[in-house]
Amino acid sequence: MEPAVDFSDASPRHGTIAVVTGAAATIVALSGDLDLSTAPALREVLLDLVGQPLVVLDLERCTFLDSTVLGVLVAASRRMADEGGALVGVGAQGIVRNALRVTRMSELLQDVDALDPDTAALLQTHRSARD
Repeated sequence: MEPAVDFSDASPRHGTIAVVTGAAATIVALSGDLDLSTAPALREVLLDLVGQPLVVLDLERCTFLDSTVLGVLVAASRRMADEGGALVGVGAQGIVRNALRVTRMSELLQDVDALDPDTAALLQTHRSARD
């Protein structure tokens, strides 16, 4: 597991980005509020993953995405698709799910059950380890 990028000094709800690499996919776990201040780090993380066959955004603990972060997700999704990969999001709830739906990015969302068994197991292992 790679180290997390933590912005918690700026605000109690500010976001973190953690990357977990597995054989079938790479999990990028987002938590807290992601906004203009966290967008550059997220962009860097996602651009480093271009070329991977599957990148899964774990949005279960993400509480907010602003338009800058949504733009990063759109650009990363397109770039990954151009390189033969895919960016999908799982676990979005509340305001994050609504933001993705309103901006017509909901096609990024998948049900955890739709992931292949190895990727679902990697996601579950990561979620269990952080709890």
